[in-house]
Amino acid sequence: LHLTRPLPPGICLDGRSGGVVAVYSADDTFKRAKTSDAVTFCGQSLPSWLEARNLTAGDIWAEPEEAALATDLWAAQLFRKCGRPEDVEGYWDVSSFSRDDFLRSTRFSLK
Repeated sequence: LHLTRPLPPGICLDGRSGGVVAVYSADDTFKRAKTSDAVTFCGQSLPSWLEARNLTAGDIWAEPEEAALATDLWAAQLFRKCGRPEDVEGYWDVSSFSRDDFLRSTRFSLK
């Protein structure tokens, strides 16, 4: 996978088995937070990240209880196989994000 732009400061790419790429920020909240507003993903609040991409907590958590809390990134199905640069860049650049592609893809959590 060859990105068309350099990684923003603090963004990490973690290649996993099967071509899955975990994209996150060094400042993200991977331990369960007290509130959803306290969760950081890709360097921004998770509620803001979701809203900018027209997603809901129910789109990234398989369990309704987890979606209702929206406080545990370990269980969030945020990561997928990334075959195109846009698949990766959309995590930090909303203009590269395709909601339909994201929702159609098989996604994985870090759990």
